[in-house]
Amino acid sequence: MCHIFCFKLGPCDEILLKTVCTGSKTFLYPRMVYPYNSVTKSLQVFLSRPGFWDRCQEWRKQIFPDGVKTDIYQGNVWKELSSTGFLSHINSLAVMLNVDWFRPHKHSPGSVGVLYLVLLNLPRHERYKLENIIVVGILPGPSEPKLTANTFLEPLVRELQTLWACKERFSIYGSLFKRPIKVGLVCVSSDIPATRKIGGFLGHMASQGCSRCKKHFNSRDGLDFSGFDRENWQPRNSSEHKHSAKQTLEETSPTAQQKLCSELGARYSVLQELEYFDCIRYFVVDPMHNLYLGTAKHMMKNVWLNEKNAFISDEDFQRIQELVDSMTVPQDIGRIPGKISCSFSGFTADQWKNWTTVYSLFALKGVLPDKHLECWRYFVLACKSLGKRVLTVDNIELGDRYLMEFCKAFEELYGKDLVTPNMHLHGHLKECLLDYGPFHAFWCFSFERFNGILGSYHTNNRSIEIQLMRRFLMQAKVKDLKYPDMYLDSFMEFFGDCQSSGSVKVTQDPLEQLSLQEHREAPVKDLSCCDWTANGCVYPASAIKDGTLDSDDLHALKSVYRELLGLDERSSIEMPFTVSEFKAIKLGSVLYGSSQSQTTRNSFILANWAGTEGSLAAFTGCDDLRPGQILTFFRHRIKVKSTLSNSSDQRYEFFIAQVNWYSEHPERYAYGIPVEIWCNTFDVFGPACFISVQRIKAHCACGETIHKKETVIAVTS
Repeated sequence: MCHIFCFKLGPCDEILLKTVCTGSKTFLYPRMVYPYNSVTKSLQVFLSRPGFWDRCQEWRKQIFPDGVKTDIYQGNVWKELSSTGFLSHINSLAVMLNVDWFRPHKHSPGSVGVLYLVLLNLPRHERYKLENIIVVGILPGPSEPKLTANTFLEPLVRELQTLWACKERFSIYGSLFKRPIKVGLVCVSSDIPATRKIGGFLGHMASQGCSRCKKHFNSRDGLDFSGFDRENWQPRNSSEHKHSAKQTLEETSPTAQQKLCSELGARYSVLQELEYFDCIRYFVVDPMHNLYLGTAKHMMKNVWLNEKNAFISDEDFQRIQELVDSMTVPQDIGRIPGKISCSFSGFTADQWKNWTTVYSLFALKGVLPDKHLECWRYFVLACKSLGKRVLTVDNIELGDRYLMEFCKAFEELYGKDLVTPNMHLHGHLKECLLDYGPFHAFWCFSFERFNGILGSYHTNNRSIEIQLMRRFLMQAKVKDLKYPDMYLDSFMEFFGDCQSSGSVKVTQDPLEQLSLQEHREAPVKDLSCCDWTANGCVYPASAIKDGTLDSDDLHALKSVYRELLGLDERSSIEMPFTVSEFKAIKLGSVLYGSSQSQTTRNSFILANWAGTEGSLAAFTGCDDLRPGQILTFFRHRIKVKSTLSNSSDQRYEFFIAQVNWYSEHPERYAYGIPVEIWCNTFDVFGPACFISVQRIKAHCACGETIHKKETVIAVTS
């Protein structure tokens, strides 16, 4: 249920109510209204669903190799809490908080804020479903609080204290008795301004403006965010931060209080009342705001288009637009809108991300001077290394080195004045990744999508906050209901927006990710260490029809099967000419198409499989990926006859992709990694034209371009 709270702003003598006269009657109304949704009651609704509690416990059964991170569960914070902390007990739930402000209407000057809570115990693909999100409160506008958001956070903190003390008992579906559930806030992910307001930190323009260290940014010439000698950055400490904040609270004079805040680099936040809460470590650096809406946007808007010394002309923009338009990219990436010639106006976070990781190095080649392009290349490589779905400690170390190289090169090229607070925070991203796992475990992309849902609601511009809260709760309730199939279509017509809005991307199951990673990185000459038969990670995604193979296909496939099964030449393989053919397939949650399908953009792939002249790769590494285009998919059932008289024959079923591989170009690395150029022709037919679908590494983006008067294919992952 939604509860309404009136609150005061400013000192105790602040006027709380306003007078409204209608005819002969006079009414008193709150100046501002804060709709608050009880966390306890929301959790009770969740736990009453069939299977919900079991899904919250699935993470306890998962076993992952050391050094591999697929979700928050492999982060250091979760490991510590689950080994010796409160998560070691089965009756415990951990939540993540996001606070953000947005404009509820595009043409409205004012903004409202939202408090989101996410239940981290849920699997990643369940965590961000609309019915599993708790909108705790809608913060009234039309402007953001100047210093703190304590007034709005206080009811949440009081609830969290009660839940931490296990004073509430919950009914769990299938259980006869109510049980106490312990709930802890273990992560806060927001942009820099929100982090400062809710965490008790000073603004980024203050001398001690970092939320994770005590580096001073003041200098004789003003604020200076340069200097990336991290060994000299004194880290903040949670207990010290809480103590400093309480000192400032004891000051009665506003002037003295502000002076002490500046000296100590801290101010009071009601979140500090949570006894277990780490006020430093639990506030993460959000990669979406930090990397893509931060540095990537800053590079284009404030550096390369600097009025004093612009690096990109109008003609350059036209060329960039043409190169971007010529690229073929997977469907889940999306094209960059035709706004580049207008200086990237109105780009979303997703579009800045795609521009950075997919398009930029290809499109900026020949536009930026070499030194400047190399500086930017460090940033792109860092984003690619740190942004992997399956992250290793080596990936984190490599990405961190790239980021620091970028920051140092940036300072040298463009000067200290253009170094930003976000660049300083690049030096803290490594800590967050080690503590919380891959980007997608804690970044704000999903919350931004929910902001879009709230912003899509129609209101009458009166009590907007209450209307937004009601609509969201209704939509979540409707999606949570179970309908008889016979009435589903007709009933949902009344709730069309519940079905059309709010789709949130989900990632595949982490165990599926690990299984596929093992297949993708298996040494080419020792493939029998993996099971290549059809398994639960592979799903046909189109209509299946009968197909046939010719004798050349069967001859080439026989070599492939010997490698996959580890068979010698003496083994006899029976292979039928008939196959089950289809145009698209899903590996986990990732869709791959073929040249014959409607998803042609998803048919361009990278894999470590093809050698030369149609042969299988002879090397044993997994980094030398080759681009190609999938022609078709098929399922093939074979029989391997045993050479032993007392053994039975073995039957196998494989999912195979037929691929045309691009021919290698002698100047493959002329553009610099991660962009490669390949010949605009395909390799000769051979065994390498058939690849087990589990071997496919990733989609790739590619586009035709001219290199030394020759038409080539530029490729990037």
